[in-house]
Amino acid sequence: MGPAWPGFLHQPNAPAEGTVFAEMSLKTHQPAFMIRQNNLKYSYYMDDLDELYDLRSDPAEMKNLSQLLEFREKRDELKRQLFAWQKPEAQIA
Repeated sequence: MGPAWPGFLHQPNAPAEGTVFAEMSLKTHQPAFMIRQNNLKYSYYMDDLDELYDLRSDPAEMKNLSQLLEFREKRDELKRQLFAWQKPEAQIA
């Protein structure tokens, strides 16, 4: 069992550990999927650039790391985990 969400939500500065998945805009022409693992957040958008942020050093998500060579391996690993959880192509309207 994971952490208790009410307590977690009231402590925004607490260190984030573990993995969280999310999806939005399902059954539309542009669904989006996200995985957060520890301090990294990877977002996949149908027909758009993906995003990768280090939420510890960039909590406002201003610097997209997804196209940087030094983050390619981590980006690809998060994408594999995300696609193992959810198949984005199956969500197109």
